[in-house]
Amino acid sequence: IADLLRALLRANVDETARDKLMRTMVDFLRKAEKRRSKMAEDGDLSELFEALEMEDDGKENTDIDRAALKRTYREMSIKYHPDKNPESAELFGRIRDAYEILSDPVKMLLYDTGGMELVKKYEKDGDGEIDRVDNFEVNHEISLEEAYKGGEKDITVNRRVVCRSCRLRPDLPRCRKCQPCPGERHQRQVWMDQWHYRIEEFEVPSDERCTWDRQKLKLQIERGTMFGDRAHFPSMGSQLPKHIPGDALVTIKVRKNSRFKRLGDDLMADLRVSLSEALLGFKRELVHLDGHIVTFGMDRGDVLKPGAALEIEGEGMPHKEDPSSAGKLVIRFHIDFPQSIPPGAGDDLEAALSKLPGQSKGSQRKQNSEL
Repeated sequence: IADLLRALLRANVDETARDKLMRTMVDFLRKAEKRRSKMAEDGDLSELFEALEMEDDGKENTDIDRAALKRTYREMSIKYHPDKNPESAELFGRIRDAYEILSDPVKMLLYDTGGMELVKKYEKDGDGEIDRVDNFEVNHEISLEEAYKGGEKDITVNRRVVCRSCRLRPDLPRCRKCQPCPGERHQRQVWMDQWHYRIEEFEVPSDERCTWDRQKLKLQIERGTMFGDRAHFPSMGSQLPKHIPGDALVTIKVRKNSRFKRLGDDLMADLRVSLSEALLGFKRELVHLDGHIVTFGMDRGDVLKPGAALEIEGEGMPHKEDPSSAGKLVIRFHIDFPQSIPPGAGDDLEAALSKLPGQSKGSQRKQNSEL
């Protein structure tokens, strides 16, 4: 078009050449409009934005201001409601249809690549007769602290998306990195001779263009989340033209913790105590996964035996079904015995131990003789 316009604007172009150039340009524009109209039969999202008097800035394929969309629809539906403006019934219908499609990512994709007919088919039959893209699964690792406390976490997944209206407005900024979408796989018979044939797969190239998008998802971490639990994000998987998008499935992996070992809904922690503490008692504080302090110990007069453990109810992992309750915290004790007894300390230790029941030399000889 630019070359034709430059040729028409030349001062020395005769009338015959000018007429020929004009006919060529008109023919080119007519064919371009015919081609555009044919491509627009699937659906032109720009018309939906125009119905809501909104601008599609074309920056991102998945970035639509849902809050602004809802606010605009509310204002326009009040303004053009048939009860107030009977002559605006047709306009009100276009506004309603535009909002219903743009507010639903699945309908938006189906409209853009298959037109209103495909949207109505989806509304009638769901995904019964429309092909669906396979789900994709990703793993996401969280800490044991996050599994204990729960909460919300932003994660990012890579997925293929169909560029909205790229075939109609390739000049948009979001179209710069787009590539042809994967084609559809079909089968056909290929005859080898008049009696034999084989089935051959072939690909029909797609008219649509796709790009890869880093989609942000909000992962809800329930208190007590287990290793292998899965979060389900409907229709947030990859896209294909005229297909229902797949789901994104996020499998949660819980990292091991340096202080606590998880056993189902119970937690286990190892604690080293001195021989003196094992014999004379102690008090200890343990910082839990959410920062609160757990206090425990042995009273003086109670002896801590090797291999002993202490169970504290309600200080384990929260029960996922009932986060207000929790499992046990099991403290396993490891007694640090001295490697040797310094000279001079043995007599004092023997004298002290001989005062304990069953610890004098005489009582030990008597027990050995009975054996």
